[in-house]
Amino acid sequence: MVAAVGFVSGTMAKSLGDELDFQYEGNSRPQDVGFLIFQPCIPPCSESVEDGHFVNEWSGCCQFVIYARPMPEPIPAAPFWMEWRFRTNELYVNFGFGGGSFEVQHRRSNELFYMYSDAAVSSSGNQELLGLTPGEFRTYRFEKPDDVNFCFYVDGKLFYCLSQIESTDSSFFEIRGDGGRHPISVPSTNEWDYVRYGRITTDEAVVDSSPPAGIVDASQHPIFSSFTVTFDQPNYVHVDEINVQVSSGVAPQIVKTRRQDNGAPETIEIVLDRPLQLGVTTTFTFATGGSPNSVTYTLVQTGACCQTNGTCIDSNDADCAGDQGSFAARAMCSAPSACCGAGGSCQNLAGVCCSLAGGTPNSSSVCEGDADHDGIDGMCGDLCPNDPDNDIDGDGICGDVDPCPTLNPNDANHNGIPDCQEPTPIPTANQWGLTILALAFLIAGKVYFARRIRI
Repeated sequence: MVAAVGFVSGTMAKSLGDELDFQYEGNSRPQDVGFLIFQPCIPPCSESVEDGHFVNEWSGCCQFVIYARPMPEPIPAAPFWMEWRFRTNELYVNFGFGGGSFEVQHRRSNELFYMYSDAAVSSSGNQELLGLTPGEFRTYRFEKPDDVNFCFYVDGKLFYCLSQIESTDSSFFEIRGDGGRHPISVPSTNEWDYVRYGRITTDEAVVDSSPPAGIVDASQHPIFSSFTVTFDQPNYVHVDEINVQVSSGVAPQIVKTRRQDNGAPETIEIVLDRPLQLGVTTTFTFATGGSPNSVTYTLVQTGACCQTNGTCIDSNDADCAGDQGSFAARAMCSAPSACCGAGGSCQNLAGVCCSLAGGTPNSSSVCEGDADHDGIDGMCGDLCPNDPDNDIDGDGICGDVDPCPTLNPNDANHNGIPDCQEPTPIPTANQWGLTILALAFLIAGKVYFARRIRI
């Protein structure tokens, strides 16, 4: 019975670069490029090439296949590496049954490695790696620093190391499949992307990365949790060969390293345990021996920066903060227009800056100005732009054009003449008679009451 283990730290010499001696890229059937068929694929097994991957599929249980290839002379000496990418949909149920397997014999070392959708198992090492994410292509790697020791890696993390010397000195490798071993709703499949091997070398330099090193726009990379790095020579980097430093906070951890699917052998995918943080500069340094050997990213949010002088520039959050500006993420600056604030004040601002200032933007006009100095701009609700009293009599006619600015209504008798322009009326004869009569009555009343007081 095998013992369950987790990933362990490396104790062997670093594997820095790869001198490539052999490659099978999975874009053809193995037997068409020199592999020997030790166990043919016969129904319910079938063969195909899909998306650059060699595929074995089983529509039922159960049939075993083996494709083998000897290493031609001269056999690469240690330090030696062999690597392959593989995916299956078969889950780990019983050791040695189902999924795929890979056997490598390099001079006097031999190992048979079993691979499932959710687990990896060492045959001679009696170890298993459980809980892998199903459905993923994985990079498996065999390394020999010398003629006695060898190690296995899964996605750039060391799985286990052994010391072994066998009597035979032959060198070969086999890719195997054993499909249909447990009930599933769809046919079981094994997909082989590539098999490569060669000698381990040194002094590889970083020549490119994707996304490019430097300032990275978070709107283009909202979840920056992986990137690729390209070296000037074929190379592979293990997880523990990458140092991560950050300008602040806690550095992300490398969880996987994977060669690109059917890509150039010098391009490696680096997978992080969490996305990079905004405003933080992160530097990844690779133990490759070459120079340059690092990639630095600063993740920023781009948008509109509204500066204290009212101008708007396209910027990023870090630069905007340094300029003492107000930042609007994922926004763009526009031409200035009227921005109406409290009390009718007006500024010519870009729409995004007006919103940040709490104003109401007018996208089609600019401020008219406060000609009457009443604190209200013509674009922001000044109904009487030339009347500082703003129609003080409330008759709907601004004071600068109102013939009677303090009278409401302006034409009480509706004769078409404003009240303030009506002439002073001269009394008529009838009006004079009534006036005299009223005065006579008043005088007579005073005399009558005076006499009564004397009696």
